[in-house]
Amino acid sequence: DSDVDSDVADTQSNDVAEAIAQLYVDMLRGMPGHSEGAVSIVQAAGQGDLQAVKDWVKNNPDKIDQKIEGKTALQIACYEGYVDIVRFLLQNKANPDLKDSEEDSPLHYSAFGMEHQTMVELLKAGANANIVNKGKQTPLHIAVGKKSPECVKVLMRHKADPSFKDSDGDTPMHDAITQQCSFEIIEAVLGSPKARHEENNSKGFNVLQWAVMKNAGPAVNVIIEKNKSVVNEQMSEGFTALHIAAANDHVEIASALIRKGECNINATDKDKRTPLIICVSQGHTRIMEVLIAACCEVNAQDNSGNTALHVAQMKKSLPGLIQMKQEDKNVGTKIICALLEAKADLYIKNEEGRTPLDLMEDETIKHFMIMLSEKAKAAKFQTTQRGVMIPSDWVKMDRGEQYKRVLLSSDGGNGMMEKEYQMVAEKFKKTLGQAKILQIERVQNPYYWECYQLKKLRLEQQYGGSGCSNEKELFHGTLPTYVDVICKDNLDFRLAGERVGTLFGKGTYFAIDAKYSDLYSQVDKEKNKFMFLVKVLCGKCALGDTKYSRPPPVDPKNPTSELYDCCVDNVDNPRVFCVFDRNQYYPQYLIKYK
Repeated sequence: DSDVDSDVADTQSNDVAEAIAQLYVDMLRGMPGHSEGAVSIVQAAGQGDLQAVKDWVKNNPDKIDQKIEGKTALQIACYEGYVDIVRFLLQNKANPDLKDSEEDSPLHYSAFGMEHQTMVELLKAGANANIVNKGKQTPLHIAVGKKSPECVKVLMRHKADPSFKDSDGDTPMHDAITQQCSFEIIEAVLGSPKARHEENNSKGFNVLQWAVMKNAGPAVNVIIEKNKSVVNEQMSEGFTALHIAAANDHVEIASALIRKGECNINATDKDKRTPLIICVSQGHTRIMEVLIAACCEVNAQDNSGNTALHVAQMKKSLPGLIQMKQEDKNVGTKIICALLEAKADLYIKNEEGRTPLDLMEDETIKHFMIMLSEKAKAAKFQTTQRGVMIPSDWVKMDRGEQYKRVLLSSDGGNGMMEKEYQMVAEKFKKTLGQAKILQIERVQNPYYWECYQLKKLRLEQQYGGSGCSNEKELFHGTLPTYVDVICKDNLDFRLAGERVGTLFGKGTYFAIDAKYSDLYSQVDKEKNKFMFLVKVLCGKCALGDTKYSRPPPVDPKNPTSELYDCCVDNVDNPRVFCVFDRNQYYPQYLIKYK
């Protein structure tokens, strides 16, 4: 949608520019069929010749608004930014609201030309700030489309209405979000006292819902600060902003809606689905963790009587509500464990009389679910010395055992472990399908798990709450001789540069794609290679540089500035991550392959 909307704005701008360019060509050719006097004022205005304009007006004071090819001298001067000519024409009674054949006014021309100073002159002369063209667009629509903060702010100071809808049903507020405008524009338009955030566009989204759909965090924050009452408004299908965030895995936005917006975390749509049920249906574990941390109702039932635990074992689609595609299909293990740890009820029946336990066909997984449910009810989960909960699917470790490598089953011998194996294998084979996986092991290291979880908690507190640590699962290729050392003592950033270089900094390197990490894995005597799938807290990312031995400061001018949390190859679309703090990563799985 955003690409289409952007193309529309560019086309409108190009149409005006092309029309003016053609007018200049016609004038240079003498414009047969037009009187010489009529041509000269538009030509003089287009060339910025103030004296020629004055001479013409002196001789033809009653023809100051005469049009050539549907355009006036005032419109041309506004587009070109000739302030003196605009001021002179207005002083001599040029009509500040006169429209061309497309019904664009001089203010529209100023907006198309991004000339805020000519706007000021027009508005001082009484121009209508909310005048519309054929497409029902106000000058503010155009200024937002051109991404001109100066023009936007001039119009907003002169009572432009940010809630006015064009013929497509979009307000300048919706457009500012769609066009990914700067915060300066977002704040001016969405933060205005005249902004009615409850206005819907043609797709049925109000301004907050549209900002959530487009993952526009700054816009969401501005709206919540100005108008908290809009957070629980529902679309025709009953979706709230939180439902939309849950469907699209917009974690930081969901956290803001809960923490700052104080939204109803258990709101239901027309099918009685809560945001938890929605996110579980799409396999979004991070949003699920945010909702559980906010104490949502884990046993809420939809119209069919299904709870989130029922839905975790079904496939659901949400046409029209999803902006981003689901990446991980095999996340059932994580979701089932998290819901049971949050005391989801195994025995609630849906309308068909079936419990979540009835839906599980694998007897081994059924047994595990019952065991985990009983642990949750009795609050008997194992924790570290500092109170960090050990993952419920870890196998028991002997006293004094620093770490354990647990072989995951790939042949159906253990239901939960098989699902875990499939989840890791699918992620690995996404970009390294030609490789043969020999085995996958889970790495259990309570001390480094504790360090990682405490660092995660700190980053979440720093950046807005649960789910805001920018946690990712990334690959790290390694040497066979390092495997046991990494399992015991974690990855060591001090070894950076020995094989991979230090292109983005002197830290530990991770990649989204297994095929990239494969370049840095080396074979052992049996021609086997090794790669870790690592949990990484990426936090705020900066563009890397070979000279960095730590992340750069967020504010280089402030000597006590907070630092970024990692460095990347590309800030907008990172594929490679360089991390300098060993507490920010935990090697979760070891993949042996050929």
